[in-house]
Order: sequence, then C-alpha cells, then structure tokens
Amino acid sequence: MQAIITELEAKLPPEVVAEAVMVDPEKLGEVCTNLVALLMDENLLAGDLLDTRRSLLATAFPVEFAGIEAAIKQFELETALEKLTRAMAENSRG
Repeated sequence: MQAIITELEAKLPPEVVAEAVMVDPEKLGEVCTNLVALLMDENLLAGDLLDTRRSLLATAFPVEFAGIEAAIKQFELETALEKLTRAMAENSRG
C-alpha cells in the first residue's frame, strides 16, 4: 500500500507556495481595492489578479488567503468578497 501512495504522490504536481514578501501598505490597499471592485462586478479577472498578486495577498492575509483563493477558484465570488473584506478589516485593526 505504501508503494502505491508513494507512486501517486510522485505524480502529483508540486504544491504552489506563495513566497513571503514585504507588505507595502499602499500597494496592498491598491490591490485590495481592485480585487474588491472585480469581485463586486462578478468579474472573473479577479482570479487573474489573485494569481499575479498571490505573494502579497498571502503574506498580508496568511490565515484568510486560502479561503479567499478557494472561493475565487470555485467561482463563489460573493463568498470571496466577504472573506476579503473581513480580512481587510482584521488587518486594519492589527
């Protein structure tokens, strides 16, 4: 059984890990504003923005990022918007 698991794991694509970056509050605000606008418009380009700014968003919102990403990838844009705005509110308090 272990041999089968090892073989299957070897065939899986590598896990994408966001590289930690310094968070520039001004840049983060700009990215979040754009992402919120795309999500409010139910614009699927939100996924592209998320992908291009993955490192920044994952570093700024380490707890919330996976949920935001999952919601966008599953086209649950309203849920993604809720999670993002909650993360932004929490971040502004901290």
